[in-house]
Amino acid sequence: MGRFSCLINKTNGGFFQRSPPIFYVIFTDAQPFALQTERMFGIIQMRGVDDQMTDKIIVNGTQITITTIEDKDYISLTDMLKAKDGDFFISDWLRNRNTVEFLGIWEQIHNPDFNYGEFAIIRSQAGLNSYKISVKEWVEKTNAIGLKATAGRYGGTYAYKDIAFEFGMWISPEFKIYLIKEFERLKAEEQRQLGWDIKRNLAKINYRIHTDAIKENLIPPMLTS
Repeated sequence: MGRFSCLINKTNGGFFQRSPPIFYVIFTDAQPFALQTERMFGIIQMRGVDDQMTDKIIVNGTQITITTIEDKDYISLTDMLKAKDGDFFISDWLRNRNTVEFLGIWEQIHNPDFNYGEFAIIRSQAGLNSYKISVKEWVEKTNAIGLKATAGRYGGTYAYKDIAFEFGMWISPEFKIYLIKEFERLKAEEQRQLGWDIKRNLAKINYRIHTDAIKENLIPPMLTS
């Protein structure tokens, strides 16, 4: 993805575009993003020329990245962790027995290649003082798909939305509620934008059909040659 670049002003009602590469920034009104951020409210969408979508939402003043991996939305636990009071790590959440039980059930439902044998070993150790496991180890041992450890510009630990919401509860019940609210608002905005694009494309197609029909049936050939 190229470097994020756009002009933000009050005159362009909330949709900004610059190309190439193409980026989209979506707000709920015509105010600049700086003001939205101060209000702890807003959505950023960025699309590069490789068509990989990365979204950012603001939850209680914390900016959280949402990325698409194999057509699935994954939310950054690394970003979410910044909202938790105290010195904590994602591995602290992962060592909790309730977390391991939840992850195991989720994988059993969504992942046919889940390694139940390794999961049983991890579950038997979860909650012990000596037990500790990283996201990378969890994925490698169990072949899990709900958690992702990525590198690069948007690197960090990402989780499928169901798991991210559960992680949000570990941060605080309030944070979880606002996370779900902002995520749903993002999805609604995407659907609205998709509908607008479809209508725009249909209008272009209808215009082409009408103009072609006029050329073929109403305009003498000598005038179109």
